[in-house]
Amino acid sequence: MSSAGKHGSLYLGDMHPDGVPPSRWHNQTNLVFALNAGLCEVTHRLLNGETKAHQVTGDQFCLIGARAKVELRCHIAGILAVIGIDPATLPAYSQVSSEAVVSHDLAALARVDVLIFNIVALFRNLCRPGSAPSGAYLESLATIFSVHVLMASAEPTRPPKPGLSPAQIRHVHEFIISHIAQPHDVPALAGEVNLSPYHFMRLFKRTTGIPPHRYLIERRVEKAHALLSDGNHRVADAAYAVGFCDQSHLDRHFRQKYGYAPRTLIRQHAAQVYAEKQQLRPS
Repeated sequence: MSSAGKHGSLYLGDMHPDGVPPSRWHNQTNLVFALNAGLCEVTHRLLNGETKAHQVTGDQFCLIGARAKVELRCHIAGILAVIGIDPATLPAYSQVSSEAVVSHDLAALARVDVLIFNIVALFRNLCRPGSAPSGAYLESLATIFSVHVLMASAEPTRPPKPGLSPAQIRHVHEFIISHIAQPHDVPALAGEVNLSPYHFMRLFKRTTGIPPHRYLIERRVEKAHALLSDGNHRVADAAYAVGFCDQSHLDRHFRQKYGYAPRTLIRQHAAQVYAEKQQLRPS
């Protein structure tokens, strides 16, 4: 990924199912949120021994107390952000408990403070390929975001609306991946989780932050990226292999997601192969 990794109290990194979750730093209170269509789950072990699950998605994030016992599990790969909040900031916000884990809905908090939504959008843009923000800039942005979240969460907000369960969204994701080249309409995807098309559309977007068609396009572009990276596919071949009707459709969506043309991957692979051959040549 093109994000800047760990900077002080800020972590930006790829999360994959069965991958190693990021460590929590300095026993700080942390904000955890996803910057794209990823899906994670925070399992909080309560003081009475019971557990409670919280989703971390494109529009649902968690505020985790410094002494809360939690486990983080990724269900769908994505970019995860973890912001450690300065302990000196917390006394002004009595609603934050060091033992608690609280879910927040991005849309609900953005109704209180629109800057919250704008900062998340800025984080997402900074994580695109080719972006190289400085560590100081990312740290400043993280501090501003965490303070605005604390202020907005102190205001009364409507409780977050439920979305698809982790099992449902994982099933839809796996169905799309295993049939990536096939056309998918909303009724067919809704049928996979036994929901009406209208209800599925609303819950899917609420859970992932994007509609099903956009989610399918992004998975196709990611698969095409993987095919082109090995140097054994032409752009047109990759486009058809993942379900685009022609090369131009792949090119347009590929540029939107990665900021460069698909053919760039082929040229990069060819240049790498050439450089490796040059190194192997006897001097």
